[in-house]
Amino acid sequence: MYPKGRHLRGQFRNAYDLLRSIKPVASKKLIRYQLMEDPETNEMFYGADDRDFNGPWEVLLGKEVKKRSGS
Repeated sequence: MYPKGRHLRGQFRNAYDLLRSIKPVASKKLIRYQLMEDPETNEMFYGADDRDFNGPWEVLLGKEVKKRSGS
């Protein structure tokens, strides 16, 4: 996924450990993945709206992730 990612193993481990140490806060909001279109290139991709990721890490980790039906 990341070029030369094996050289960044220490940094990835630190980031992973940091995320695991955060206590999730329950949230009623969802992260919805769906088929989206890039307005500049008209290419289709599968992703979630940027606004679904607004907020502190504690809340993001507590959100439910859903796939939009029909996608």
